[in-house]
Amino acid sequence: MNPSQASPYKTTAVSLERFLRLRNEPRASASGPLPALTSRDRQGAGNSDEPRASASGPIGVKSSRANAQCSSKNPHTKSANALTRHDIYKHAAPCFALVWLMASASIALAIQPAQWTHTTEADFAAGLTEDTVVTNLGDVKLAMHTHVVADLSEQAGVVHDVQATRSGDLYLAVGPEGALLRQRDDQVDQVLEFPGEQVFALDLTTDGKLLVAVSAPTSRLAVLENGESKTLVELEGVRYIWDMIVDGHDAYLATGTEGKLLHVNLDPKAKDGQPQITELLDAKQNNLLCLARDQQGRLYAGSDSDGLVYRVTLKGNDQPEVFVLYDAAEPEIGALLVLDDGTVYAGTADAEQAHPGRLDEADSEAGRPEETAKADAADQPAEVPGTTPKPDPMPSDPDNQPDTDKAQSSTNNSPTPLALITPRATTTNSAHLTAPLGTRTSSLAASSDAAPQPPSDAPTPAQWDRVREVIRKRLDKARRSGTPLATNGSKRLKRQRFKAASNNEQADTTRSSSEGNAIYKITPDGFVAEVFRESVMILKLLEDPAGPGKLLVATGNEGQLFRVDPAAGETTILIDLEPQQVPVLTTDHAGRMIVATANPAALLRLAAGYTENGLFTGPVLDAQQISLWGKIDLTATTDAGTAVTVETRSGNVEDPDQAAWTPWSTAGVLEADPDSSPLAPRQLTVESPPARFLQYRLALVGDADATPVVDRVQITYVVPNLKPAITSIQAIYPNPDDSDDQPAPSLNIEWEATDPNGDDLIYDLEYQPAGSVKWLTLAESLDETSFEWDTRRVPDGRYTVRVTASDAPDNPADMARTAVRRTDPVLIDNTPPTIDRIEHHAQGRTLRITAQVRDALSPIGALSYAVDSTDQWEPALPEDLIYDSTQEAFSISIVDLAPGPHVVTLRASDSRGNARYEAILLEMN
Repeated sequence: MNPSQASPYKTTAVSLERFLRLRNEPRASASGPLPALTSRDRQGAGNSDEPRASASGPIGVKSSRANAQCSSKNPHTKSANALTRHDIYKHAAPCFALVWLMASASIALAIQPAQWTHTTEADFAAGLTEDTVVTNLGDVKLAMHTHVVADLSEQAGVVHDVQATRSGDLYLAVGPEGALLRQRDDQVDQVLEFPGEQVFALDLTTDGKLLVAVSAPTSRLAVLENGESKTLVELEGVRYIWDMIVDGHDAYLATGTEGKLLHVNLDPKAKDGQPQITELLDAKQNNLLCLARDQQGRLYAGSDSDGLVYRVTLKGNDQPEVFVLYDAAEPEIGALLVLDDGTVYAGTADAEQAHPGRLDEADSEAGRPEETAKADAADQPAEVPGTTPKPDPMPSDPDNQPDTDKAQSSTNNSPTPLALITPRATTTNSAHLTAPLGTRTSSLAASSDAAPQPPSDAPTPAQWDRVREVIRKRLDKARRSGTPLATNGSKRLKRQRFKAASNNEQADTTRSSSEGNAIYKITPDGFVAEVFRESVMILKLLEDPAGPGKLLVATGNEGQLFRVDPAAGETTILIDLEPQQVPVLTTDHAGRMIVATANPAALLRLAAGYTENGLFTGPVLDAQQISLWGKIDLTATTDAGTAVTVETRSGNVEDPDQAAWTPWSTAGVLEADPDSSPLAPRQLTVESPPARFLQYRLALVGDADATPVVDRVQITYVVPNLKPAITSIQAIYPNPDDSDDQPAPSLNIEWEATDPNGDDLIYDLEYQPAGSVKWLTLAESLDETSFEWDTRRVPDGRYTVRVTASDAPDNPADMARTAVRRTDPVLIDNTPPTIDRIEHHAQGRTLRITAQVRDALSPIGALSYAVDSTDQWEPALPEDLIYDSTQEAFSISIVDLAPGPHVVTLRASDSRGNARYEAILLEMN
């Protein structure tokens, strides 16, 4: 195989091999750079003509890449591709040698280095992940290992549910055409077909048979016997069976479009030998979408339309007690999970809030929450009551009671099937990882044949007192802190409650005012907290085997699997799949996690641990100028058996794929060091040659049980001291006013200048008379970009002014750089023109005056005259009728002069406004 076509798996294998070799060798013996990824590896299956290869199948994990423009806060520059196939640095070597020679003299001059720092989720989100993940706390870790079991894109568009049998087979309910598939020994075959029907839920009967919930105009429960579907019971009036929990002979069904929770007794020894159907809940909403069950046997159901979480407590003879445990701000509950301690997690699935891209990534360090189990325990009752006390419902709010008079709803109120891209209501049940095989519950303690023990009818007075004490403490804490007791999702605009709509009416289902969908944690004592919010639909919740209380969250519409640690406040995207939805997250007969997807359909297995190695490639960093790279400081935790290798490359073209960069540098290795604190950064030298752009790459090496964690990457660089730039200079006289005063002799000199290093600048001004080669000082060490020159201190004439900008204030004297720019020739003229050869002749009452007006430098601008007054001036034109010369001849005729003496005043001015006055005393006969 051509090295340029090596896969990312072989690339990281090289990193591991090097790491193991370097353990026993001196650091100086590190070999050459890791081979670069190909563009095909980089693009992944989503941008390639062929599916991306994985360990066992064609469905792979998407590469995660984002770009950001370089700035002082987030100094990343846009790059269309973060990796390149250019492994051999050929044509650029002579260029960089020349750059080094040109810059070597000035590189040592820089005295103010700058840094790029990546430490938040937003910083690292601009890079490229390959088998690595970035958490909301700004940590880079190895991803979970993913194994593709089967690519089902030719057989189905969506997998609605998966059920493992005791023999190790996996049965898959698929769509959009209803069918049942079986995966056995790496082979997937179709077992049954359901024309015109759908299957959204599977489970096992008490004797190990596959129980199939068939949704149809008349839905039914059937078992798979000898390759055939055998109907056990038909459910009149039920259009959809969205979820199902089986416990022994008891099957609990979440249905639509009548929003009912049904109990079906499948015991063949029951009355008349026929399954018995009991209605446990008739909700006001059209559909109950998901189910869960706690260890006390209580059922939890999530609704559409109003986003309600119902709790149904079974009493004797199937007499239920119904209570609305939570009313979410979002209109749809898509997934439920109940932990062993009674904590309920509810995930919402509003399709309108599942937009492409993330909600805002953390762009600043906000610290890390620390678990305070001892403090939290102090706020809890000494013993959690068997039944959470509920307040009496307000008489005016009937929402806490089942609606037994609900009108019949049309099938138009059913949720959109998952195959139509927006899987709002195709969520299967939320099973606990430790639940017994074939049990779709949350770790039921009793055997599958044992009936759940109902809780006590009412809490004891002592239990009431403990609950009141918890509430009192929390209220006191809220008063002291000023923080309201209500959490996100509790405070919102009052919504119009859902009512059954007639055929001509649409129900009012006001959406949440918050963006995205959320996971709400409901504690056993009823307190609610939001632990997750993203622009995804939450389709499945599962407890993470990696640690109690951690959640695995399957989502749509970008095929992401999250890990949420509520205690640590950490959220991580574990995998980012090509399929758009992940509607199924369950376990097989061996307790291994199974993921099934939609659009396209696939079946994957998740390992409990991490991948052995992965890559994180940072964004292209832009220093704006050719720069010298300093140290790279890496803050990372590397336990025994783990390591981080660091490589860099540089170039002068923004996109590495458009032109050659240097090859990746020799890898520096950070491995477990008992003498080094994980809080202290460790330094490595950036060996890439000076250039404008830089990129780093981290290879994380671990094992199934441990991963290195990179918390912070900081790279120091310096830009050589570059000369300032003067972009313009002008010499401008102030605008003349309309008065008869002489114009101001000041000349305004203005200029614009910048410094690429951001240095402060000072300016020197000089002038040069026309015909001279010498420059005379006008002003020195100015810190402003303008100067007013009093031109009366120099003779009239033409001059050139120049400005010299220097960055001396921020550099040593022998390192300062300067820039010079001069004006166009400037005329200085403070002398008015002369008026001579004045002659006058009277004829009758008409006076004729002739005169010559001259100026040494400036063109004549105007001539006017006044008779016996200086308040009213009459303009005159030269004999050639145009002012265009420094010398003009005038002939003026003044008529209707009365006999007697008169004074005629002439005023001549040049183009600068300098004026000369001449008065003539005469007598008219």
